[in-house]
Amino acid sequence: MASGSALIFDEEMIRYKLLWTDPVCEIEVPERLSVSYEALKTHGVAQRCTHVPVRQATEQEILLAHSEEYLEAVKQTPKMTVEELKAFSKKYNDVYFHQNIYHCAKLAVGAALQLVDSVMKREVRNGMALVRPPGHHSQRSAANGFCVFNNVAIAALYAKKIYNLNRVLIVDWDVHHGQGVQYCFVEDPSVLYFSWHRYEHQTFWPNLPESDYTSVGKGKGSGFNINLPWNKANKKLPSLNQCSKIIKLLLYFTTAVGMTNSDYLAAFFHVLLPAAYEFDPELVLVSAGFDSAIGDPEGEMCASPEIFAHLTQLLMPLAAGKLCVVLEGGYNLTSLAQSVCQTVQTLLGDPAPRLSGLRAACESALESIQNVRKAQSSYWSCFKHIEAHSETSTKRPKLDEKNGGTKEPAEPAPETNKEKKSQDIVWPEPLARTSACVRTVIAPPPGVELSLPEGCQHLEDVSQSTTKEVQSIRDKHFQDVTDQNILQPLGNIISVLDQMMNKEVCNGCIVVSDLSVSIRCAFQHALIGLAERKVFLVQICAEETEENCVNRLSLCLREGESFTAGFMQAVLGLILPLAYEFNPGLVLGVVAESGAKTHLAPVWGHLTSLLQGVAQGRMLTLLQGYDKDLVEVTVAALSGTPVPPLGALGAPKPEDVQVIEKQRQRLQKRWSLVQEVSVTETAAEQMAANPTRPSGQPGKMKKDESLLGKLGGTLVRKKKLKEVSDLHEEGKNAINAPLLHAGPELLPEDTLLEENAERTILDPMSREDLNFKDLQKVLIDWINSELEEDRIIVKDLEEDLYDGQVLQKLFEKLSGYKLNVAEVTQSEIGQKQKLQTVLEAVNGVLRPLEWNTEWSVDSIHSKNLVSIVYLLLALAMYYAAPIRLPEHVSVQVIVVKKKEGILQTAHVTKQLTSTTTEMMIGRSERDAFDTLLDHAPDKLNVVKTSLITFVNKHLNKLNLEVTELESQFADGVYLVLLMGLLENYFVPLYNFYLTPESFEQKVHNVTFAFELMQDGGLQKPKARAEDVVNLNLKSTLRVLYNLFTNYKNSD
Repeated sequence: MASGSALIFDEEMIRYKLLWTDPVCEIEVPERLSVSYEALKTHGVAQRCTHVPVRQATEQEILLAHSEEYLEAVKQTPKMTVEELKAFSKKYNDVYFHQNIYHCAKLAVGAALQLVDSVMKREVRNGMALVRPPGHHSQRSAANGFCVFNNVAIAALYAKKIYNLNRVLIVDWDVHHGQGVQYCFVEDPSVLYFSWHRYEHQTFWPNLPESDYTSVGKGKGSGFNINLPWNKANKKLPSLNQCSKIIKLLLYFTTAVGMTNSDYLAAFFHVLLPAAYEFDPELVLVSAGFDSAIGDPEGEMCASPEIFAHLTQLLMPLAAGKLCVVLEGGYNLTSLAQSVCQTVQTLLGDPAPRLSGLRAACESALESIQNVRKAQSSYWSCFKHIEAHSETSTKRPKLDEKNGGTKEPAEPAPETNKEKKSQDIVWPEPLARTSACVRTVIAPPPGVELSLPEGCQHLEDVSQSTTKEVQSIRDKHFQDVTDQNILQPLGNIISVLDQMMNKEVCNGCIVVSDLSVSIRCAFQHALIGLAERKVFLVQICAEETEENCVNRLSLCLREGESFTAGFMQAVLGLILPLAYEFNPGLVLGVVAESGAKTHLAPVWGHLTSLLQGVAQGRMLTLLQGYDKDLVEVTVAALSGTPVPPLGALGAPKPEDVQVIEKQRQRLQKRWSLVQEVSVTETAAEQMAANPTRPSGQPGKMKKDESLLGKLGGTLVRKKKLKEVSDLHEEGKNAINAPLLHAGPELLPEDTLLEENAERTILDPMSREDLNFKDLQKVLIDWINSELEEDRIIVKDLEEDLYDGQVLQKLFEKLSGYKLNVAEVTQSEIGQKQKLQTVLEAVNGVLRPLEWNTEWSVDSIHSKNLVSIVYLLLALAMYYAAPIRLPEHVSVQVIVVKKKEGILQTAHVTKQLTSTTTEMMIGRSERDAFDTLLDHAPDKLNVVKTSLITFVNKHLNKLNLEVTELESQFADGVYLVLLMGLLENYFVPLYNFYLTPESFEQKVHNVTFAFELMQDGGLQKPKARAEDVVNLNLKSTLRVLYNLFTNYKNSD
């Protein structure tokens, strides 16, 4: 089995440079190579690689991709004078020649071929070639874009010829389109070429129509060329000469083209990886241009160097790990060196760094992704389900087509490039990546010995302290469990998790007998010990789990020949985006014994490999029962050993596609990285399909939005269709009675009420009320804070509380009582029985607050949001929850009642909070600021002046000044920057909104600042982010005074 990573570099390739003034070519400098290699040595990365000597490519090898005439012309350059070289260079586009460039170009090709040989002969597992000149623009008979010979194209042709390969994948993440590679393989079905690149509707170099997504290949090669154009245009960057480094970076983020880490990951998840897995390559080549990283004058992108660690990690499971990375562009020497280091460290197996602040891909990126998927839908089964739709909103009219549609780019003026050089951008250096001494530990059943791959070892006997901890956990949570076969693995779980947290090991695999006990033990211990108290659980089982919520994904895929295709579509389109956006501290992978089918092991291995980029590779797998194949593939994936290829994937079953797409539609409302199509575009299409109705005529609600749907399907259909229709007509008269606003139109099924029965529905306008949304968020944050140790995260009150599970846990936590109810209930009857028990206990404790008439088992189970909010407010008041509620929140509800066979409706106002509510909730947390504002407002200016002096002491370092506390801190930007200054670190721009426009974005910023305070060891501020945004002076003072008391002596 191959191991190690090759690094190919030779100083000879540094020995050529531009010999005359050329503002276009001056950025291609010898230092591009030297700083990259020096960075690898400085960080100790080069020393860990297998060094492979460089050789010159032969003429026969160069002729695999180039014409004899062109080769002969380049061979004459060593004898040319400077003037002759300059004249020769002008024959081509954006390239320069030097007397030594032919020698260096042969070395660059030879280095790529040496890398292919080392990987294909399994002398190493993978590797990178640092070469110069680059190659992907070079064409059969022409140099182009700094490129002389096409290094990667020749390497692909060489691999096909020498090693009889039938499928080679080329991934080009350079910011420019590698048209030379595309031209070489445009009719070749044995090479799949993927390129993303700045395009801006053909206004960016090389300005070719064939760089657009519509170019899919020709003849037999149709579908084997995938172009993903970035069409988001940049804004003019203002002069930054007098600005501080941080302000330069802030302005850069607001004016650059700005494709981010999220955009790059979305492209991989929704375009490249689905096609690559279906293609099933035997070798992967990467045209690694790092001008797509932040700070590059050509790319003007906002993706951090760390993203290339993840892109590399996501490619490593392909082709049994045979991955060859070849340097192309990259013209900011700092980001180039950092990106190269990130790439090589991942090849070596170091855990990938965490990516925080991931969010939805930008509108332009989503449109490009959807266009590509649509254009490729005729060729790839993974894209077959894409529905046709109209041109996207950012598509501009094509440029006038002259000379075959190409447009020669205007030569930039010299001062333009000088301006770029003078406005260098500085960003945080990536954090050091450390690798644990042991990559993987395994705890098989007693008596089982396995042959382990490199970097993997058996778990040693658990310590005595761990044994005591297991006993304590058993006494607290599993008193009824006495079987040692169940309890014994718990010690292994705790021991492995402790070693992970101490960075002694990276991940682990444990065979267990009882999953429910093991999972609960793992969660309990992980959430206590992890700095990032979030766990991402992936569980494979034979039975479908309970109903989904926004934090739970349940997929029931069909077994059979197409299972692998469906499973991988779910992995790439749902599981990976969810995992990356959730950004957990630990991934917990679980396979139930009933789910461990013979076809599962290969796809489970690939899922495990792909998840190594999440949580810095911290993954604990629990396998129920001993399945040798499953254990071996799990350990291989965890240890970085290449997993066997899956083979060419066929089309997933239509039923599976429907299941996956249904879940995507549900999840993308909350988890934005699962989006593969522009949400705005989808809304526009829906409007086109359903033209706007005349004003005052509300459209029909969708079936699942009807009253019956909102009540969770608990009403009984007892009327015949004709009777229902008659009642519906009668009901219209009541609904549209004089002096009442026209309400939402009720479907016939909503009228199925018993005589004198009554139902309520929240008025749609109230549902969108910002104060009501604010109230819900406060309650959600409170629940999540209370139930953090129970690994429960609530995102939606209606969807997450209706079954009684969360309400049970919340009441038990608040009251200290243990309710005698089943832990998990899936049936409607079981859920209602649990709710009955919970509400009886709640009502018994709350005493006559006169609110217990506002909720019932039926109203909670039918997801009546108003009832749920009333119940939570009552609990918060009784138990003096440490929260601050928005005052005077009221909603309108529509009450529908049947009397004498006729429907009657009325709008009723429900008062949810008042000033009294706020006082009752907050009675235990009045502080000095309450006293100050209530009794000594005249002294307020003294406090404000002191705080202004304090914040300006630090913000002045960024040339920023505060004169008004509540207004200038309301959007959260100054608060985030202040925390960075106080803690001496830079906050990455993709973590917050630099120019927030909406209320939600401002709340995000303030909330993020609160998280930074807690990370710095401060208590969570006794203020709500919403109050700070709403210019509440008391809340702003609380936050700033908290900082003042902790950092007043800080410089």
